[in-house]
Amino acid sequence: MILGNDLWIRWMRLASYAVLGFTKLFFALGFVCVVGFELFLPSKCAFGQDSLATRIDASWEKDLEKFTGQHEADGLLLRRLSLDLRMLVPTPEELEEYIADSSPDRWSRWVQKFLDDPLHKERMVDWLDKTLLQRRPFQHVDRAKWLAYLRKVVDEHQPLDQIAKEIVASVWWNQSERAQQRFFLERAGDPHAIARDIGRVFFGKDMQCAQCHDHPQIDDFKQIDYHGLLAFVSPSSFVEAKFKDDKGAEQKLQIYVERAARDAPFESVFDKGIFYRTGTRAPGGVESLEPFQTTDQSYQAAPMPDSLDGAPTPPLSSRRKALLAQLSTDNRAFAANWSNRLWAMLLGKGLVHPLDMHHPGNPPTNPKLLDALTDHLIASRFHMRPIIEQIVMSDAYRMGGQMPIELSLRNGSVLALAGGDFEKLENELKARKESMKASLLSLEQSTDSAKQKLASAESEWKTIQKERVAIWADIDKAETVFKDVLKKAETAKAAMEKAVKQRDDTVARQNLLEDAAKKLEQAVQLGLPEDAELKQAIATAKSKAEASKTLIPGLDKGVTDTTVAKIATEAPLEAERTKLKDIAARLVPVEQRLHTADLDFLAARSEWQRWNADQVLISDRIAQTNCIHDWLTSSRAVQAAEEELGSANRDLEVAKVNVATNMARVALLDQEVGAMSVAKNEALDRVTKVQEEGREFVSKRTLLENAAMALDKSLALVIETDSLIKAKQSIQSSIDSINVSLQAIETKSNSLSEELGVRTKRWEAESAKLASERQNQQHLEQAAALVQATVANKSESVNRAIEACSVARQAVVESRQKSGHLALTRPLSPEQLCLSIFQTTGVLKNYVLAELAEMDKQSPLAADASVEQRSTRKLQATRQAIDKLRSNMDVFASLYASGVGQTSDEFFASPDQALFMSNGGSVFQWSAPSGGNVTGQVAQQASGAIASKLLYRSLLSREPTPEEEDWIQEMLSKAGDKKNTIAQELVWSLLTSSEFRVYP
Repeated sequence: MILGNDLWIRWMRLASYAVLGFTKLFFALGFVCVVGFELFLPSKCAFGQDSLATRIDASWEKDLEKFTGQHEADGLLLRRLSLDLRMLVPTPEELEEYIADSSPDRWSRWVQKFLDDPLHKERMVDWLDKTLLQRRPFQHVDRAKWLAYLRKVVDEHQPLDQIAKEIVASVWWNQSERAQQRFFLERAGDPHAIARDIGRVFFGKDMQCAQCHDHPQIDDFKQIDYHGLLAFVSPSSFVEAKFKDDKGAEQKLQIYVERAARDAPFESVFDKGIFYRTGTRAPGGVESLEPFQTTDQSYQAAPMPDSLDGAPTPPLSSRRKALLAQLSTDNRAFAANWSNRLWAMLLGKGLVHPLDMHHPGNPPTNPKLLDALTDHLIASRFHMRPIIEQIVMSDAYRMGGQMPIELSLRNGSVLALAGGDFEKLENELKARKESMKASLLSLEQSTDSAKQKLASAESEWKTIQKERVAIWADIDKAETVFKDVLKKAETAKAAMEKAVKQRDDTVARQNLLEDAAKKLEQAVQLGLPEDAELKQAIATAKSKAEASKTLIPGLDKGVTDTTVAKIATEAPLEAERTKLKDIAARLVPVEQRLHTADLDFLAARSEWQRWNADQVLISDRIAQTNCIHDWLTSSRAVQAAEEELGSANRDLEVAKVNVATNMARVALLDQEVGAMSVAKNEALDRVTKVQEEGREFVSKRTLLENAAMALDKSLALVIETDSLIKAKQSIQSSIDSINVSLQAIETKSNSLSEELGVRTKRWEAESAKLASERQNQQHLEQAAALVQATVANKSESVNRAIEACSVARQAVVESRQKSGHLALTRPLSPEQLCLSIFQTTGVLKNYVLAELAEMDKQSPLAADASVEQRSTRKLQATRQAIDKLRSNMDVFASLYASGVGQTSDEFFASPDQALFMSNGGSVFQWSAPSGGNVTGQVAQQASGAIASKLLYRSLLSREPTPEEEDWIQEMLSKAGDKKNTIAQELVWSLLTSSEFRVYP
């Protein structure tokens, strides 16, 4: 027999009280039984099935192991567990103990240790707060009262369905459940906001966009679903009530009252004039049909006995309470939503994400896992600890964020596989994709068929809706008349009641006055001295009694007249009531048919949802496979681009060699042409000199010949000719000598000219050759420039290919994170960030110790106090410490939270965050050496290696890298007498780092 948790606890307590001699024994048994419900149940699911942790791990696809993360490192894994279960990072002592522990059950023991930590309860309080109210400000309920309620819920291990029911059905006519009412009050009493968040928080469906029409993007979010949710709360509104505070002063209070329900017609903005009506219905569920009631039969006869002044009478039928039936195991969507939210709390993202987008177009990434979680949550009666424990016990929770295949990446993103491995992986992906495509084709056909059935069922449902709306139109008209008659009847009734009260008050007054006169007379008869005042009192009483008696006939007539008038309204009222009910009776057969059509519509819708979800899931898996294939293709593209770049670089080297070789050849030719030019010029000079010498001889010969001719002329004129003849002979001899010389010069000139011609031809030939080589050099340099440009282009192609490969890798990472095969990199919540800073700097510890000291001073525990008593005191001290630090947590929330109404805190960076961390002063101040905190310990270390390990283990739960260790050593070695300051700056720098802000 399985008993409820609370019932079992009470039974054990009674048993322990009944048998005082066996108190300890029964306490042990009670502990075993109670803990057995919450601790044994998760390890073995209902009906002897495997543990949930085992089912979680069995649900993962085992293929593509190269793209599936392995276990995270020990220190980082403990950090993750501590953040998830306690909202802060582990202490260095805890990390040291965990790493040193080699026992096989190490993980399970540390899971239990953190679950039993007082901070785990505050973690659950924080999660419930943000889940239910989503960081809304405290306007109608103060924080202390709200936190007290959530802490009570957590301390009593209340299940999630009970919490939801307590909120929805909470008392509104007094302040007894004011904290629970916050769900309604802080949403400003807006029925649309409340309906939307009931859908989001309790059913995981945000149907805001279905208020005025079917959702434009999500086929399964229907306008009828939105208005079905709205029907649970739409009759509600704010009312101002009054109460007296502890000092007796009258205070005003806004209360969110529930009105009697009446379904309002609605229409789509795209189909004006076509109206629908609906009663209450959970999203995707069947409408709850309610019997028709006239407005005067919808409320209780009188206000609740303990109502606030001004609180109206509650309706006879509470639609809020009607919602409770949907907040149970009967509505699997409700259970699946909470299972998904608990998974998201621990792994950063839901199996369905966003958390409030459960629909066939956004199916869970792992349907089998969500089913397993939901089954377990239902089997554990919606208790949170069993499912939390089993999730963190799974290998899936301990998964790291790096794929094994990434260990051999080049350039940070390029897969470095051998050719055969590339082909093997490519063939594996191809076979996987082809298999899924075949399944997808079959699913698409089934989905199309189901959609046709759904359209047919919806058409039938709409047809009957038209009949219903037509009857309701008649009801609305008849009810308008009925309300007018009812108003007259109520006015007549009020007048009659007023007349009756006035007559009865007058009669009572007369009777009291006559009784007073008689009693005074009796007092006189019993010996009371009669005096003037007493006589006057008796006379006055009798006089006033007589005066009242004279009024009674007139008042009786007023009662009679108003009674007749009131009776006169009864027949018309009942006649209109009968007409109204006769029209309403026509609804019964139509609504019966509508109910049948609604069930058919729901069945067709469920079938379509199932097929469509499977189709989308297979499409997503194909897309994930495509992502991996794209990464493979991109990596190959990088290799191809690198090969082309390598070939281009080789061509460039050849071109450079050719240019250099030809340049040397040109230089050599240039030297040779220069030498030839010099030799040619020298030969020309010699030719010129010989020719000049010849010209000189010719000139001399000419002069001699002229002299000879002059002598010839003189011979005829003179008598003595001997001397002239001798002179002529001498001249002729000189001429002959010159002619010989000229002949020699001519021979030499011809020889030199011939030599000059040879040298000139050789120079011209070499010059032509040099010009040719220079032109060839230009061509070679242009070719090299082209190859250089090709290299630049190929290099750019490689960079683009690497960038594309990086994008492809990131797509694989995101898709594998989505499917749960890789751990997410996610930010700490503002509260986690703040408390983790307080943990590492010792601020939280100091506050808790101060609270414990004060509590021990006020009411010291006995020496033999039980473990439970000490645990309770530590929990109280922890909560009081957190409450005193909450203003700091609020600052972090204002800087790091995504905003009011958000489903989670997404990562974003802002200037305000940076300014707060760097210039705000608070974080740096908390980092100061204090009470043996990490800053003080680092400052005291003589060894830089020990200091760096202490620093990185305390703040980041990992070992420092050699570079980090060297950096710390250098910083501390140069610190001198400023070691405390340097240690503070080191701690502050790590606290403000991005690594401290994210999960491992």
